[in-house]
Amino acid sequence: MDIEFTNLTCSVHCFQSDLKIKKKVILNAISGKFLENQLCAIIGSSGCGKTTLLNILSGYRRTGFTGAVMANNKPRVLRKFKKKSCYIMQDNSLHGQLTVRETMEFAIKLKYSVLSINRSNIEMMNGILSKLGLYNSYDTMVKYLSGGQRKKLSIALELIHNPKIMFFDEPTSGLDSSSSKQVIQIMKGLANSGQTIVCSIHQVSPDELQKFDVLYVLSPSGYCIYNGHTSALPNFLAKNGLKCPLYHNIADFILEVSHGEYGDYVLNLTKCSKNGRLQLRNIDAHSYIHKDKSTEIVSPILFLRKDSDYKKNKKYINYINQCFILLYRNFVNIKKEKYYEIRLITYALLGIMYGVIFYGIGNDASCTQDNIKFLFNCLIFTAFTSCSTIPVSFAMELEVAIKEHFNQWYSLSTFFFSHIIVDLPIQVMCTLLFSIITYYLSNQIFELSRFALFTLILTIVGLLAQAVGVFVTILFRNLTLITLLSNMLVLPWVLFSGILVKISDTPKFLSKLYDISYFKHGMEALMHSIYGHNRPNLKCTEVFCYYSSPTKVLKDFDMPDDKYWTNFLVLTAMYLFLKFLTYQILKRKLKIHW
Repeated sequence: MDIEFTNLTCSVHCFQSDLKIKKKVILNAISGKFLENQLCAIIGSSGCGKTTLLNILSGYRRTGFTGAVMANNKPRVLRKFKKKSCYIMQDNSLHGQLTVRETMEFAIKLKYSVLSINRSNIEMMNGILSKLGLYNSYDTMVKYLSGGQRKKLSIALELIHNPKIMFFDEPTSGLDSSSSKQVIQIMKGLANSGQTIVCSIHQVSPDELQKFDVLYVLSPSGYCIYNGHTSALPNFLAKNGLKCPLYHNIADFILEVSHGEYGDYVLNLTKCSKNGRLQLRNIDAHSYIHKDKSTEIVSPILFLRKDSDYKKNKKYINYINQCFILLYRNFVNIKKEKYYEIRLITYALLGIMYGVIFYGIGNDASCTQDNIKFLFNCLIFTAFTSCSTIPVSFAMELEVAIKEHFNQWYSLSTFFFSHIIVDLPIQVMCTLLFSIITYYLSNQIFELSRFALFTLILTIVGLLAQAVGVFVTILFRNLTLITLLSNMLVLPWVLFSGILVKISDTPKFLSKLYDISYFKHGMEALMHSIYGHNRPNLKCTEVFCYYSSPTKVLKDFDMPDDKYWTNFLVLTAMYLFLKFLTYQILKRKLKIHW
């Protein structure tokens, strides 16, 4: 597949030191064309727009630029183009707890919407891993792989559906020289196999430079100062009065030229290359490419054609299958991380602590105020613990999902739904364990219905607090900021719970906030689960107990009417609304990619 772009211009607005907003041009009306069977490198100094150009060409960036992008000499239809392409980003976002084999198997299942793989799939997987030198790491966990091996695994995952064009963002960054050579050799083999390979390179050695068929050089000002054969670069520079010093890397030399270290040659080089158009008019790239058969990568489609279950032009994605696959993958991850065990132990230990502190006060009328403090603390514990546990794990999962969703592994709704479902039983189990321990040790009234109502409210409040954490996570990328803001969104509503300050004592202009405070709805429901539903008078162990009557307890705290199910429905509606809002914002953000 050939990809062509003309007059691409991209600019951003940024703050200056004097707090004024200034428009900065990243790409300045550049043009170019990358053909199949080519290994193409986009080189330039940091901040020159290499990644921005890749983002636009791959479709990762949809807005904020002008110009045209063509695929096979036709206007690019992004939906169809993404099915035939892939984008391997600089950050190798992978599930560290999975082995290489498990990672590949899940990728096959997700990309072809099948619940199991057969012999032809295994042959394909083994063939790809062997060609990329990963077969010996078959059962190694991803977190123990080296940087080069992780990059190879990222490539292997995308080779499953045999893309026609592959984009790589600085594939050699952070790798040693040996790993860097191996990755470039793999990309060269892919190009020789008939694919179009376009990558950005920050730094490259002279030997590695010769592997590239085409160089596309960007200047810091956003212009293209060279677009053509790698071997033609010295002559091009010589014609413009520039000669690379002996024993000097010509890639480093042209970057130095772009910075003006040898004089102001940028505008002249831009004119000579016609800002990237020179290759379009004067170079027939197909005529000079030399294919080395020994470096070709075996095409996965050769294996897939043996299996009649898979069709290259499969029209519909099996949503249910993908949901099950994602659920199982998340379950395997959680199981290996021991994350659910840590959460259960935390809830159990803190449940015991709460139970010991409030031991035996539930049926004693003389301890009614302490019992209300117990209910209030249970609500606070559930909300803050739930809000704090989910953002970190979701943020890590989201990094992987962004890459996989863009490369057409599954739909966004599939990911979002599976994420909700996979954590639901864990949250319910943790809340149930905490409720059993605290309810029993605090000696609350032993009625199964009341215990069920008590646990139900703690569960929905915990889920709502989790939803707040996830909502903040998709708004920001900084984990420290996410943790801080999550707690800040929970904390203020504690004041409007009806316990610290009674509803009747609150200023009128603030009283309406109780209607949208999930702490108030949660606390009111908890109070009625324990003291409502015609509970008989409490036992008094002293001469006089002011709160012997449960009705008086509810009345004194401005909660006389039984609104348990109303409160539950309000909390459920808040939870569903927040999930819907989170999904819509995430959908929007993935379109513009932050």
